Amino acid sequence: MHIPTTITVIARVEDTEHKTLPAARLWLSDQCTAHTFTRPGEEHRFTVSARAEVPGHEVRLEFVDRGEAQAALSVIGVNVNGSPMGTRIYQCEYTPYHSGECLMARLYMGWPGTWRLRLHPDDFRSTRFGFV
Repeated sequence: MHIPTTITVIARVEDTEHKTLPAARLWLSDQCTAHTFTRPGEEHRFTVSARAEVPGHEVRLEFVDRGEAQAALSVIGVNVNGSPMGTRIYQCEYTPYHSGECLMARLYMGWPGTWRLRLHPDDFRSTRFGFV
């Protein structure tokens, strides 16, 4: 089932000492938005709207550059159609580019890489679609 979906991922840049500030992009289906962080501690709300297949479609936040001397990113929140996701946010995967190792339940992206979260019908419980 394809559902019109708006995803917001809130990320904060961390550990900036002697590192360049990163650029990141958020993907949902074939839609993408990007942001370049400009100051230490900055938070940014990445928002993308698309028709997502549920269950199984993934939200992907990734570093634009693969260079390792970049500040870290922390995912501090995810909203689905305006509603906070809650603890389901921890059912995610983070894969640093340099190792290719898939790390489970990680919200801290210490190295450039990709953070993924698969959408599930439970993520839409409090939205207008009324999934139970």
